[in-house]
Amino acid sequence: MPGSLGPVFTMLSWLIVICVAVAVAVGITMGAVPAQETYLAGRLGTGSPQRIEETSGRRPAAPTDRRP
Repeated sequence: MPGSLGPVFTMLSWLIVICVAVAVAVGITMGAVPAQETYLAGRLGTGSPQRIEETSGRRPAAPTDRRP
């Protein structure tokens, strides 16, 4: 075999690292999008208080910090 295989394995290792980073970033983004939808936001409690009340039928907790 001519040449060294070191650079080849180095490039393959970096390619794996980059592909994993892209897959994780896309996975997080794809998970965040449905979490903002009405049904899941109400179930998870991640939407705005109005949307949570509309979807789950429960009222959000009132703020406890009441200053005169």
